[in-house]
Amino acid sequence: MKHSDDQSIFAWVDREAPSDSLHRLLTTSPSKFAGCHAVFPYDNWDPRPPCSMTNRGLRIDLHITRHGKDIYVAALDCPSPPEYNDCSFLAIFLKKLPTGHRQYARIKVGNMLEAYELGQMETIYVRQSIVAPELTGALPHHILQLRDVPHPSTHPTTYRAVNVVVPSARLKPPEPIWSLESRKSVPAQWPVTFRMHKASKHLAAFIVFWRDDGKELLIMLGSEDGFNVGFDALDTSDIGDRDMSGFKAMSNYFTSPKKPGTYLVLDNHLMATSRQGPALNSQDHQDDDKSEKSTTKSSKIRGRLSRLFRR
Repeated sequence: MKHSDDQSIFAWVDREAPSDSLHRLLTTSPSKFAGCHAVFPYDNWDPRPPCSMTNRGLRIDLHITRHGKDIYVAALDCPSPPEYNDCSFLAIFLKKLPTGHRQYARIKVGNMLEAYELGQMETIYVRQSIVAPELTGALPHHILQLRDVPHPSTHPTTYRAVNVVVPSARLKPPEPIWSLESRKSVPAQWPVTFRMHKASKHLAAFIVFWRDDGKELLIMLGSEDGFNVGFDALDTSDIGDRDMSGFKAMSNYFTSPKKPGTYLVLDNHLMATSRQGPALNSQDHQDDDKSEKSTTKSSKIRGRLSRLFRR
């Protein structure tokens, strides 16, 4: 890397690794290049800034294209074997991490792709030591956003919000950070972003959902221990109408918030939540969402796997 722009050093595979595990760009084992002897770089192709190792990992400029939710395809400056067709590029999968500005990791390292058009050139950072991100400290703003809710287009059971209650309706809700799939189930008159206090077991909002069979579910969102997101849920039949009418009364029920991923089995509902984030740079994620259509159209990918790297 110090003396060459040869990107074939990133063209390695690990057929034993789980497809969702996170990896560095540079492998530590020559055995990962087994079967990759036919890979070589383009000659003097597409001059770009040099790679460099920084305190945020390897800094590199790559043509990347969105391939799914937080998954991207990065084209390497290498023709795709074994035919080396004109304008073909060998490509790898990257996952955009929710922590750190432009922070990525390699994923799906058991295979590579064949691309025929280049996506946008982006400067990215990939750490040599990949650690799953966790929110353990304070950030300037703690904002909780409801991203998605089961909807007829993706789920056999329909839930629709019929009430959203926050501490003060006079305060303007925070601007959304992520794309708003939740708007399919939450009408526009109610917020889907909520301010979180930097305190344990603090209720940020509660939402009442109506199911298509007439059953209602109340979901409470807020903080768990420390600065982490927590949630809880109740059948509305377990709550009096008086308590349902006020935020302060509902706070009395938010005494044992659950971690995201915890399954709750209620009389009429089975519920779990998942967390995405934190977003340390909200503008980065807003720009990422806005550019989804343009970056997707900028690259055509033929087949999931290059024949040389089929698992």
